Amino acid sequence: MKQFCFLFIVLFFAAFALLMAQDKESLSGERVDLERFTGLYGDPDEKNETSRLWVMISCDGYLVSGALWGGVGSWWMTSEADNIFTYEDSFTRLRMEFETDENGKGVRVNHDLEGIKTPLELLAPIPEDWGPCLERPKR
Repeated sequence: MKQFCFLFIVLFFAAFALLMAQDKESLSGERVDLERFTGLYGDPDEKNETSRLWVMISCDGYLVSGALWGGVGSWWMTSEADNIFTYEDSFTRLRMEFETDENGKGVRVNHDLEGIKTPLELLAPIPEDWGPCLERPKR
């Protein structure tokens, strides 16, 4: 009986760990619900339009963000939760958490970039002439 109970406990924890791993994997891969976060985010009181962040979808289904002020590469985000995305390389570490409305559409984003107000409000959609998605750079 003890062996059966031990086996049951081990299987329970193994199944739980497997479910958690699948959930994390599904969030970190391609997602089809990212359109709700896209747009130009900024401080509505800031007149300088180059101080905004843009958020788009890559052509392979990932969230990509960048800054309009130039000199900064695009950040190919990893999904950490439904509305939380991160990016990290040798120079930059970024965390973005979107606040959504009752329909799940992003209306503001909290971030940890230095020197930029947080949260930033959704100010406008992505301009139509930017194209429907962003191609991943070829290396």
